[in-house]
Amino acid sequence: ASSDHCCPWLRRALRWMGDDTIAAPPNPLTVPWLLECSDLPSVGLVQRSEIEEQGLDDVEQGVNSSVTVLHARGLDARLSSSGPCAKFVVKRASGGASHGVAVFQKWYQRERGFYAEFASQVNGLLQQQDVQMNGATSSLRVPRCHCLGPCDIGLNADNFMLVVEYLDAPAWRAAELGKVMRAPMEGCSDEEALVVARSLGVFHGHFLKDQRRLERCTWLPRTPVHLEHADRIQAYYAGAWEKLSAELPDDTMPGAVMAMCASMADCYALLLWRLAQAPVTLVHGDFRLDNLRFCSASGGAPEVAAFDWQFCCKARGAYDLAYFLGLALPPASRRLLEDSLKQEYARSLQAVAGEISEQVLAELESDLCVALLLIIACFVIGAATAPPSTQEMHHQSLRRLATVALDWNVGRMLPGGQPHSGIKGRLALGVQAL
Repeated sequence: ASSDHCCPWLRRALRWMGDDTIAAPPNPLTVPWLLECSDLPSVGLVQRSEIEEQGLDDVEQGVNSSVTVLHARGLDARLSSSGPCAKFVVKRASGGASHGVAVFQKWYQRERGFYAEFASQVNGLLQQQDVQMNGATSSLRVPRCHCLGPCDIGLNADNFMLVVEYLDAPAWRAAELGKVMRAPMEGCSDEEALVVARSLGVFHGHFLKDQRRLERCTWLPRTPVHLEHADRIQAYYAGAWEKLSAELPDDTMPGAVMAMCASMADCYALLLWRLAQAPVTLVHGDFRLDNLRFCSASGGAPEVAAFDWQFCCKARGAYDLAYFLGLALPPASRRLLEDSLKQEYARSLQAVAGEISEQVLAELESDLCVALLLIIACFVIGAATAPPSTQEMHHQSLRRLATVALDWNVGRMLPGGQPHSGIKGRLALGVQAL
């Protein structure tokens, strides 16, 4: 039956989940539209409420989406956990320089798909019996979604719009060391890093054991950049590296890592194929401190939440772990802690996923090396194409990633390198014939 013939509460529930009978979301949003097309009435939004959208500061504002904070006042305090006032995040498609890439790579469809298909399940992992039975104490949180907007976001994502929970102070905070707030490039505390490793292992383990469900999600690509575009992206990377290598400050990367970057111009696609080999899991795809927030429970370990799911995909979970290990800690801290972080991740993954985790863990070290090379390639493309305002961030990231590349000897995974198995080329990468 049409949702127009349903009772009002059911019609509203269908529409906040993305019923295409609704009109495109207004900009700015209005109370009548949200009352009809979101679940905000369940957290206190009423007809007399007032709302206002405000921009985020430069630290919080994303480059791939247009992000505002929705201030809601006059909520029904009986339903609102924050009283008569609350804040939410509104995401829309960006009209900036990255918009064409975002549409081509389907970043907006992916983020909407994640919140529609997976978000509520992710937030309930610790309540699931199999997770509890295996003693997991940490699991990744994601913002609660209050409105998905229309299912059909349009060819240019003009109708893309999400309203999600705002992970705001005082409950949530960015990474810190002790009581001193730190910039993302300075890193997180050891305790935070351990919580992230455990939580990521539970998250990856849950989806690792449910391969059929991932296969059914045909909208979810293999690898963060779509495996079917591997050759095209390799050519794009080759051009980006040629440009960047002539402009890069001398202290950014040592010669050995520069040589690795040059080699990837001929084998990027092979590395991407390795990342896509089964068994795969649900991967965030941009798992760095900028996209994480922490919440310290009274007397307990901190909880970690991840947002910005535009790069979510099916891939080896090592990609997220390598992203975090490569950028979340200064080199000296990482060297002291990374074995413990890998062990925490492995224990959580195995506890939740069981037997299927054995192959993943046996290949984890090699997968981390492949993933790190691809992450370096991602930042090379970013540094070659990003606006001047973000160049220093890209260069700092490449410096840190280059240090990890040398520490892990990731060059052994490249054709012509010295992999542990002594096999060269495609076989060295562990790529199966497809």
